[in-house]
Amino acid sequence: MPATTPTYAWPYQVAGDAPDGAGLGQNLALAIEATLSGLAVPSLPRGIMAAPSATGANATATSGTTVTKDTALPDYVFTAVAGRRYRVIYDGLNANVGVAGDRFIISIRDGGASSPTSASPVLSHDLPIIIVTQSVGYVLTGTFTTTAGTHTLNAFYVRNAGTGTMTATGTRELYVEDIGAL
Repeated sequence: MPATTPTYAWPYQVAGDAPDGAGLGQNLALAIEATLSGLAVPSLPRGIMAAPSATGANATATSGTTVTKDTALPDYVFTAVAGRRYRVIYDGLNANVGVAGDRFIISIRDGGASSPTSASPVLSHDLPIIIVTQSVGYVLTGTFTTTAGTHTLNAFYVRNAGTGTMTATGTRELYVEDIGAL
């Protein structure tokens, strides 16, 4: 009769057991699977929360110092779990500007269960970036914690200094990764 380990009760053969490699292998595999499926490992990352939101279309140009949503980018919707830390990633931005040297702030806002607006809370933002003529492949990333439930995100832009406008171009994508427990 096989013995079992003291912590997880995984079976193993002892002296005097009839050889049964296939049976022991199956019993061990089933025991390990049962242990792992019932094991909560809250500290481990869980990966991307939903399929990335993406577009290759040009966004609406910013208008002066008005916070402008990237209307070409579909909202990114995911369900957050309490007690988790998340990373938001917005990449692929090419920013075409009307006046060289203008500065813009790029932010990610959370509308909760609704589409975010310029009044929605900021999850992540970058310090003002100076765009001479065009920035290629810009990436914005930041970590955050939030309440459990549905969250709807999108990218927003505002001119911080200068006189021109900016249009988001390029194949942009927005997504959130679960990076572990708090």
